[in-house]
Amino acid sequence: MSLESIIGDLKKEGEGLAEAAEHLNGRVFKSRRRRVRRADDEGQSHVFTFTQIRTRKINYLEKPAVAIYLKNITEHINQLRLESQILEQKNKNATLESYTSTISHEFRTPLATCLMFLEGLVGKTKSKADLAIL
Repeated sequence: MSLESIIGDLKKEGEGLAEAAEHLNGRVFKSRRRRVRRADDEGQSHVFTFTQIRTRKINYLEKPAVAIYLKNITEHINQLRLESQILEQKNKNATLESYTSTISHEFRTPLATCLMFLEGLVGKTKSKADLAIL
């Protein structure tokens, strides 16, 4: 169901107009249109727009009516998506940093123990031949 058909239905006189308007209040509709592509453009072939519908019961010329307000919230939706991607990337980076720190610690601890024993052996060794073996 497209936004245009919903608005067309709301414009018609008849029963249930107020109920239909109440049902649509606050809903967001996603619509797409073809984007003009350039030769060097490799992006999406469609552009999506998001429209929020607000309805309100009013009196127009002494008759009950429904006012329909349309608001383009495409930039807001895109900003929310970008913030979500940034947060997800920060979480991935924190996980990677934690993993790197843990692995680094796991390698350093046994190496430090080995180096301690080797330094003790080098300190006790007197001959140059034994030092060459170490």
